[in-house]
Amino acid sequence: MEEALGCGATGPRLTLLRAASRKLNARHSLKQRAHALTYHLAISAGFSKRDAALIALSCAGVDHNPKTQPVGESSGGVSGAIEATWITVRNYFGGVTRDYHFQPSDVAVARFRDAAKQRSGSRYEILGKLGEALHLLEDTGFDGPHSRGNKLPKRGGHGNAVNEDGSRSKPPWSTGTDAEKHSADQAFRNPAANRIQLLKIFNELKAACAAQNGTCNTDDSAALKAIDTVVSIKTKAAEGEFERGKERDDSYAKVLDAYKPWTTIDTSLP
Repeated sequence: MEEALGCGATGPRLTLLRAASRKLNARHSLKQRAHALTYHLAISAGFSKRDAALIALSCAGVDHNPKTQPVGESSGGVSGAIEATWITVRNYFGGVTRDYHFQPSDVAVARFRDAAKQRSGSRYEILGKLGEALHLLEDTGFDGPHSRGNKLPKRGGHGNAVNEDGSRSKPPWSTGTDAEKHSADQAFRNPAANRIQLLKIFNELKAACAAQNGTCNTDDSAALKAIDTVVSIKTKAAEGEFERGKERDDSYAKVLDAYKPWTTIDTSLP
């Protein structure tokens, strides 16, 4: 599978911990569906499965690569916890968290469109950068979940917001239940706003495919179905069914399973 995806040692660099993707708690696991949706939307926008896999993995990798992740992932034990805390603090105060996850919407859109125009570098480098830019577009572009609520003025961060379903979304360090902490990342909390945003992102992916490949075979109905499914998922079981591609042969779970336990796809990340 790795060879089929073209993700060998000479491909774009991405550090993705499959185990971490599988062990995310319920709150983060429900966000993981967004990465599965990225894969399906890229295919519906006209990208090949191989290219869609690289875009989706590069997009997801921004959350898992220690160089760009907003919250460090512990490898276990005291040393793992210390390392995870250090990564979180370093990226937050170093501006990495803001740059990759909390830029204004117009910056996110411009960054993605610039990445879509790129022609220099290998195919894997070009699509890897497109996936990285797509991550920010999903976070804040077109009034994305990270752009809702009161913001930290300099370094970014989740704000306080009231979701469409009446629940509250709070910063991770705030008081309150775990279910309230950055719950805006859960697509079902704001189905109307998220549906509008995701449709706009799909249009950007179609434009990117056309810019990269010329004529692309798009499937708007499949994209709409995938978006409607994602904004209605409320359980880990349903999220797992979507990730596994129950009704289609292009399973994002199979893409993740191709990379175990670590994948190092040669990277351009800083």
